[in-house]
Amino acid sequence: MANYINTEMTEKVFMYGKAEGNPCEVQYLYHAAFPLRALPEYSVFSSLFQRLWENGEFSAVTVEPGHERTECVDAEPVILELVEEESGSVRRLAYRIGVSPFIL
Repeated sequence: MANYINTEMTEKVFMYGKAEGNPCEVQYLYHAAFPLRALPEYSVFSSLFQRLWENGEFSAVTVEPGHERTECVDAEPVILELVEEESGSVRRLAYRIGVSPFIL
């Protein structure tokens, strides 16, 4: 995927939502709104939307080298403490702790 600035990615996600995920419609709307820009493939729109949906941010969330995600049975006290300290995305919280979001 090409490197886009946040504004461009936001515009693509907005158009994707406006087109209700219709690939032909999203390209038409994007081209109508930004006629001087290169028209990306429809998969760019859906990929950005999916990334934002899953991670809560445009950048892909990756595990740092040398750090594995682990399933921790004793994570409940840590989870409760972090939730009390800050509110936010379940996915981000799970990433910080190193457990699956489905465990939370």
